[in-house]
Amino acid sequence: MKHLRYTLAILVMLCLASCSKDDGSKGKDPDPAPVAEYTVMLYGCGGKNLDEGFVNNLAQACRYGYDPKMRFTALYKFSGAGYQGLPGFGGVKQFDIVANGDSSRLVTTTRYSAAYRMDDPQNLADFIATTAKRLPAKKYILILWNHGNYFSVEDTPVLPNYPEEGSRGVVYDDNIQDFKGMSIFELREGIRRSQVKMEMVYFDVCLMNQIETFCELQGLTRYVMGAAHITSGLGGQYQYLLALLSRYRNVPEAGREYVKRVLWDYIVPAGGNKYILDLALVDLNLVPPLVNRWAEFCELWSTLKAENAMNDKEERHALLNSALHMLTNDDPCDTYDMAQLARGMGQQFPRLTSAASEVVRAINAAIVCQDQIVPEIDEPTRLPANQPERFSIGIGFWDRNNFQDERVVPGGLKNSIKKGYNLLSFDQQTHWSQVIDGTNLSGEDLYNLIKLVSPKSQNSEVEQ
Repeated sequence: MKHLRYTLAILVMLCLASCSKDDGSKGKDPDPAPVAEYTVMLYGCGGKNLDEGFVNNLAQACRYGYDPKMRFTALYKFSGAGYQGLPGFGGVKQFDIVANGDSSRLVTTTRYSAAYRMDDPQNLADFIATTAKRLPAKKYILILWNHGNYFSVEDTPVLPNYPEEGSRGVVYDDNIQDFKGMSIFELREGIRRSQVKMEMVYFDVCLMNQIETFCELQGLTRYVMGAAHITSGLGGQYQYLLALLSRYRNVPEAGREYVKRVLWDYIVPAGGNKYILDLALVDLNLVPPLVNRWAEFCELWSTLKAENAMNDKEERHALLNSALHMLTNDDPCDTYDMAQLARGMGQQFPRLTSAASEVVRAINAAIVCQDQIVPEIDEPTRLPANQPERFSIGIGFWDRNNFQDERVVPGGLKNSIKKGYNLLSFDQQTHWSQVIDGTNLSGEDLYNLIKLVSPKSQNSEVEQ
């Protein structure tokens, strides 16, 4: 109740201070505005427990104010639990910051009812296309706001009978049955249908900076910003974002300052650093070389496994069969961690170490900037500058049985992680699913793995 009152108070204050209106109808969009440098468009919903964060982010954008060169709009649905029944919160709201003499005001319009499907890719496409028409700009940024997740069994393709069956991924909506969100396939389809090329997609959610995501968005956006692991419930800092884009007029320079400032000047002072948090900006033009290096890594891993199984080298086979499972306590896994683990296997597999080193170089090239917060007992600390980043780009990895097992997902569809994963562009290029299929952590393998990597083991065979 305390959070509800706080959110309501902030929203009312925004409305009063900004002379906002809620005309309760779709209305007619005004004539297109002059061409801006950037139009930033936010698409999201409350997801049961994040409405307070959104209102705070909206207030930040309002503090930046109206700027004809830096436009901001949002399409947002408040959570069903506790908000939709309140005056001023019902339906799907469109928020626009517009000129008001020498200052600015927030215009609030109820666009749709609460039954509107935020998870429908066509609705995302319509929002993007309509925004580009009424707020034309040289470059567009899409912010996806809500909860996120890495690839899962509920990631289903865009089905003919959508949205009766499907999905998950990002922009979870608690106003509809099964708390559905967009799958990565649906997100890709929504942006593609809009026919608007993005300069950046900003996932202000957890767990979406995954290599699988980057491959699906290839050609639809130049940059992606988000967390490979956890994002604070406070979200980003949109006053910083708009101001830095205005100052630098290009995403890489703005991103380098924004990533550090949002973590250290905003989240830490606000007390949002209870977890390890990360944020990175990735250049999708440099993701294809990373995918190529990962494909070579996968092919070599499978080749070495087959060679050692054929030659009855049980301990070496156990290492290849089980080593990656040493990382599965992290959901999802991290490409950098996996590459570093493989580099550490150089005594047994020099070729694998070389391939993993190429992966690391490609990861570093694709990441424009990255930072993270590591909470400690007293205060959070930044990693030393000379220490490699712990988090980089996420990647899906599962126990073989979990990967292959079919189960019923929301909507009654039978699916397995493997079925969906095989449809991903990343898997079609790298055959990563074959590595997952070919690894499993058995008790015997674990015993052999411990023997092989033990410091006491001085006589390990070296790959020829």
